[in-house]
Amino acid sequence: MPTDQSWKITRKKQPVKTCDSNLHPNHHREIERVESVKNRLESIDEMLSGYKYWVEVIEEIKEVRQILTQIEGNIHERHVAGCLRDGLESKDQDVIEEQIEEMVKVFKRYGG
Repeated sequence: MPTDQSWKITRKKQPVKTCDSNLHPNHHREIERVESVKNRLESIDEMLSGYKYWVEVIEEIKEVRQILTQIEGNIHERHVAGCLRDGLESKDQDVIEEQIEEMVKVFKRYGG
């Protein structure tokens, strides 16, 4: 009997590799924004511990949400501009179907 698990039959459809890991869009630009979110979350923690006026706390929370929304939008935009476009242009029906399924799943889960 083989020592690895590769011999097991699985019912789950194996994903088609549509975007080589070396070709994934670079999201390093978002690191600075993530750092900003971390700093703001620490600030919110201090505000709550220091009994700051509730309006100031809410404003800071809204700022964090706005930054996270921008990060999310930028990542999504780069995916569509890169991996999704390449997948749809590939003419490989399996790749195209997987890309469409992925986008539909994202829209259903997160809205869009």
